[in-house]
Amino acid sequence: LATLPVKYREALELSEVQGISQLDIARRLKISYSGAKSRVQRARQMLKEMMEKEYHIKLDHYGNVMRCENRLPCGCQ
Repeated sequence: LATLPVKYREALELSEVQGISQLDIARRLKISYSGAKSRVQRARQMLKEMMEKEYHIKLDHYGNVMRCENRLPCGCQ
């Protein structure tokens, strides 16, 4: 999350961490409701893409994470 650009990180933290509605995010950030929705969605997509570069992620048909493995080998025996 910390590696996202500030405006996207802020929107995602408000939405997902603090549980604030997108309408309230729009008011708080002084942007349109559609702008808030777009920021949250873009932030989610950016975070997903970052995670997919680092991890093999297997989802079930509902989108729940079933398995998450580091893409880089750990060097373990």
